Amino acid sequence: MIIAVDLDNTINDFAKAWLAILNKRHKLRVGYSELQNYEMEKNFPTLTPVQVDSVLGSPKFWYAAMKPQPESVNILKHLSIHHEIYIVTARAWHQHQAAIMWAKLWLPFIPEHHIIFAQNKDMIKCDVLIDDCPANLVRDDCATIQFIQPWNDEHKWGTYACETWNEIYSLISGLDEGGLYPGRTNRS
Repeated sequence: MIIAVDLDNTINDFAKAWLAILNKRHKLRVGYSELQNYEMEKNFPTLTPVQVDSVLGSPKFWYAAMKPQPESVNILKHLSIHHEIYIVTARAWHQHQAAIMWAKLWLPFIPEHHIIFAQNKDMIKCDVLIDDCPANLVRDDCATIQFIQPWNDEHKWGTYACETWNEIYSLISGLDEGGLYPGRTNRS
């Protein structure tokens, strides 16, 4: 099975790391559950977009603050034994190298050529897509797993919705055994 997985807020805790730095830098007390908009700038009306985005230029953000979601690394490593895993991320071009380096640090078992940068994830052919962005989850050519986050939890956007990587693993195991996903490839 070909499994495409979003990087930010799905494999890693991108928004949590970003929020922690913004709260500290600007003396704010915004809680993670208060992030109700996928576009981070809209969650901070008192800050300018430049202030919000300035975090992304910090090496500390990429290499010290941002960690993997609980169990994401272990489960992706286990899934990679029997499936093709691709990281599919929508990044500005100047963030590509940082994303690759983060993936190499935490996911060394995923080859670099399995890291795809795509703003339009509909272009990616896969059997399963795991993502937190509602716009990416509305597809009929593959099973989609909505990784629940505060900005997407009021509506089920994907074929399935999961809150943890353990739930994702159980779901994929069931899909794989039963051949229950759209667009199934003829791979063994």
